[in-house]
Amino acid sequence: MQIEVRLFATFRRWLPASAQGSRCQIEVADGSDIGRVLSQLGVPIDQPEHMVILLNGRPVGPGHPLKPGDVLSAFPAMEGG
Repeated sequence: MQIEVRLFATFRRWLPASAQGSRCQIEVADGSDIGRVLSQLGVPIDQPEHMVILLNGRPVGPGHPLKPGDVLSAFPAMEGG
Protein backbone atom coordinates (compact mmCIF):
# COMPACT_ATOMS: atom_id res chain seq x y z
CA MET A 1 0.00 0.00 0.00
CA GLN A 2 1.13 3.55 -0.60
CA ILE A 3 1.39 6.27 2.06
CA GLU A 4 2.86 9.75 2.20
CA VAL A 5 5.66 10.42 4.68
CA ARG A 6 6.58 13.91 5.81
CA LEU A 7 9.69 14.35 7.94
CA PHE A 8 10.64 17.72 9.36
CA ALA A 9 13.62 19.45 10.97
CA THR A 10 16.52 17.07 11.66
CA PHE A 11 14.37 14.07 10.65
CA ARG A 12 14.52 15.17 6.99
CA ARG A 13 17.91 13.48 6.61
CA TRP A 14 16.15 10.10 6.65
CA LEU A 15 13.95 10.82 3.64
CA PRO A 16 14.74 8.74 0.56
CA ALA A 17 16.44 10.36 -2.43
CA SER A 18 13.07 10.46 -4.23
CA ALA A 19 11.67 12.93 -1.67
CA GLN A 20 10.38 16.29 -2.80
CA GLY A 21 11.18 18.78 -0.06
CA SER A 22 10.08 17.25 3.22
CA ARG A 23 7.73 14.63 1.77
CA CYS A 24 7.69 11.45 -0.25
CA GLN A 25 5.35 8.69 -1.33
CA ILE A 26 6.45 5.22 -0.27
CA GLU A 27 5.17 1.70 -0.65
CA VAL A 28 4.80 -0.22 2.64
CA ALA A 29 3.62 -3.71 3.44
CA ASP A 30 -0.01 -4.23 4.36
CA GLY A 31 -0.34 -4.35 8.14
CA SER A 32 2.59 -1.99 8.73
CA ASP A 33 2.54 0.30 11.72
CA ILE A 34 4.16 3.70 12.14
CA GLY A 35 7.12 2.42 14.13
CA ARG A 36 7.98 -0.15 11.50
CA VAL A 37 7.92 2.42 8.69
CA LEU A 38 9.97 4.99 10.60
CA SER A 39 12.52 2.31 11.54
CA GLN A 40 12.81 1.18 7.91
CA LEU A 41 13.58 4.79 6.95
CA GLY A 42 16.25 4.95 9.66
CA VAL A 43 14.42 7.32 12.02
CA PRO A 44 15.37 6.34 15.60
CA ILE A 45 12.21 5.48 17.49
CA ASP A 46 13.82 4.14 20.67
CA GLN A 47 12.65 7.26 22.56
CA PRO A 48 9.18 8.08 21.20
CA GLU A 49 8.72 10.74 23.88
CA HIS A 50 11.36 12.78 22.01
CA MET A 51 9.35 12.95 18.82
CA VAL A 52 5.96 14.09 17.62
CA ILE A 53 4.12 11.70 15.32
CA LEU A 54 1.00 12.74 13.44
CA LEU A 55 -1.20 10.53 11.30
CA ASN A 56 -3.49 12.49 9.03
CA GLY A 57 -2.91 15.50 11.28
CA ARG A 58 -3.71 13.76 14.58
CA PRO A 59 -1.19 12.73 17.25
CA VAL A 60 -0.60 8.97 17.52
CA GLY A 61 2.00 6.56 18.86
CA PRO A 62 4.48 4.40 16.94
CA GLY A 63 2.30 1.29 17.26
CA HIS A 64 -0.59 2.81 15.32
CA PRO A 65 -1.50 0.82 12.17
CA LEU A 66 -1.41 2.41 8.73
CA LYS A 67 -3.98 2.37 5.94
CA PRO A 68 -3.56 3.13 2.24
CA GLY A 69 -3.40 6.86 1.58
CA ASP A 70 -2.41 7.82 5.13
CA VAL A 71 -0.18 10.83 5.68
CA LEU A 72 2.48 10.15 8.31
CA SER A 73 4.33 13.19 9.70
CA ALA A 74 7.16 13.14 12.24
CA PHE A 75 9.48 15.68 13.78
CA PRO A 76 11.65 15.95 16.86
CA ALA A 77 9.92 17.26 19.99
CA MET A 78 11.05 20.70 21.03
CA GLU A 79 11.55 22.00 24.52
CA GLY A 80 11.85 25.49 25.78
CA GLY A 81 10.13 28.17 27.64
